[in-house]
Amino acid sequence: MKDEPIKNPKSGGLFFFSSLLAIIFVATWNSRFLIEVLYSWGLKLPFILVAGAALGWMISRFLFRAHFATFLHELKHAVVSNLVGNKAKEMKIRRNSGHFQYEYTKDTARYNAFISLAPYCFPLFTVPTLIAASWLIPDRTVAVLLVGVALGSDLQSGWRDVGPYQTDFSDLRGGYFIGLVYVTAASIALSTLLIAWSAAGWPGVAQLCSRYLLTIKSLLGL
Repeated sequence: MKDEPIKNPKSGGLFFFSSLLAIIFVATWNSRFLIEVLYSWGLKLPFILVAGAALGWMISRFLFRAHFATFLHELKHAVVSNLVGNKAKEMKIRRNSGHFQYEYTKDTARYNAFISLAPYCFPLFTVPTLIAASWLIPDRTVAVLLVGVALGSDLQSGWRDVGPYQTDFSDLRGGYFIGLVYVTAASIALSTLLIAWSAAGWPGVAQLCSRYLLTIKSLLGL
């Protein structure tokens, strides 16, 4: 699936590149300290999460096709655009291409790069599934499996569309390389957080995040 070319100025400024550094930091440090969480809580449920993700990847690959795949791509643009306060103008859905247009203001222009990259890293299925699983499903194994399926669906539907031909990347300052780095870091950050969650629930996430505070205190000599 590819976006049709729409004439827009390049997106991505100081705010976006600051977030890029932040997401790279999170992805790197999560990967470094995740092993401590797994050592403390075990591997059984994280393996179930990974199995669910593999199932979700296959479901997305074989079911999310043609017009529906295009719709999901443009829907992610639209969701993030609306979340930051933009006004939607037009959405076109074709079998293998489409576009979403919106009006933005001087205040919301800094979010344009995030809107461009939304189809590749916005967890459209994962977030609502995680919320539902955390509050409504008492069986941890089932909850973890369902979140894994949602994660795999998001990862596959996003990475399927990644490519230098996408105007979402070519219209970004730094082009395809910067976009690819951002999407990769976002995928790692999301996956590592969910693996920590699968291991022990929110205490697992808290343990992972606590390493940030300990590291900052160490660096500051506190």
